[in-house]
Amino acid sequence: MKYGRASLLNMGIVHDVFLLKTAIQMTEFEKMLEEQGFDGGDKEINDSQLQA
Repeated sequence: MKYGRASLLNMGIVHDVFLLKTAIQMTEFEKMLEEQGFDGGDKEINDSQLQA
């Protein structure tokens, strides 16, 4: 399969936008967790919570 220079450029832009959106979603998710009382996962989780 052959890709023209334009389509490769398009794919790169789409990929960058996807990464940017993912990063924004992760940031929003972390903010949501902090609002609910989580501090970003620094607290230790005990075994009973892991096994539940």
